[in-house]
Amino acid sequence: MTRALLLALLLSCPARAEVLVRWRAGAVPARDVLGVSSVVVPAGEIERDARARGYRVYLEKDAALQLDETGKWPRMRSNVRGRRGQAVQTASRTAQPWLDNNVALIRILQAAGRRPAISYPWKPDTQVDPAARPSADDFQLAIAEAGAFRADLVLDLDAASLEAWKGARRTFDFYSPDRVPRDAITNVGVVAADTEKWYEALNLLARHNVQYRILKSPPAAAGELDLVVLMESTAASGALPAERVLRAGEDAADPNAFALKVWNRLGRKGRPVEVWNGITVLVGLVHDGSGILLDAVNYSTQSLPVQMRVRGIYKRVELSTPERGPQPLTFEHLDGFTEFVIPELRVGARVRLNPE
Repeated sequence: MTRALLLALLLSCPARAEVLVRWRAGAVPARDVLGVSSVVVPAGEIERDARARGYRVYLEKDAALQLDETGKWPRMRSNVRGRRGQAVQTASRTAQPWLDNNVALIRILQAAGRRPAISYPWKPDTQVDPAARPSADDFQLAIAEAGAFRADLVLDLDAASLEAWKGARRTFDFYSPDRVPRDAITNVGVVAADTEKWYEALNLLARHNVQYRILKSPPAAAGELDLVVLMESTAASGALPAERVLRAGEDAADPNAFALKVWNRLGRKGRPVEVWNGITVLVGLVHDGSGILLDAVNYSTQSLPVQMRVRGIYKRVELSTPERGPQPLTFEHLDGFTEFVIPELRVGARVRLNPE
């Protein structure tokens, strides 16, 4: 297959998720050790070794990957910082913990017509132990985020990381089979010509679980969108009804307050999903035939029960996690919504909701 054809195929694929390993030094482990089918390697001996082991090989900086390396390692950011070699506590900026995540970046890449493929270097959350390496939980969270929000992910591994990677294999195996392209369920359209300028506002919208997609221009009709947000003051709303349009204006100078304004503007009945007692949880929704799939990611990696409410009446609700196979969930219907509890959400979970 020529590189041009491979690039065309990658660009034509709807959003899905695949984890690739980048290996830069030493012999590449066997496929049953890494568990992946694709690796990113430098040209030369490592490349030849990887091909001999049966991997699909990409060379570093291969244009076919369309790799974006501006992301950050997903985590709940600690309020512990290093000062003169000692651990100290810092004040929280908000009542909610700060989550480093890549959801806004993934949606920006999707809006640009690219199959999202992201990578980011490992950096310890604090400088107390600058030599710290990613743990199994760190790998699990990175994999869960990419799987939940349908992005390809390139993770750096080396021989010293293999034990932690082994501890993350269950999460990797959980998300790996789902290579089916799926359409995201969104009810908010955000018109932002300069996504870099408005990145923090987009980030906070994702942080508050607003299910949005980025638009190049206002749609001719709102359609299935409950709200269209115009970030630039000069953007025309066209024929959209006024009650479905929100202009950011100066409000977006405080991204968190603006995100809450959008959340409140949607109202109780205008939110496709709500999360209770899960302030470290981000949620994505996609179509799954006649039903939907809900992916939940807990950035704290500490088990907690999470109550959720999804718009629509569903008669079958099934939970799957990396730790346990499919199991039915108890649910109830209330005011046009389906409510249920994920009893133990540690890192990632997938809930399948079917109307029949």
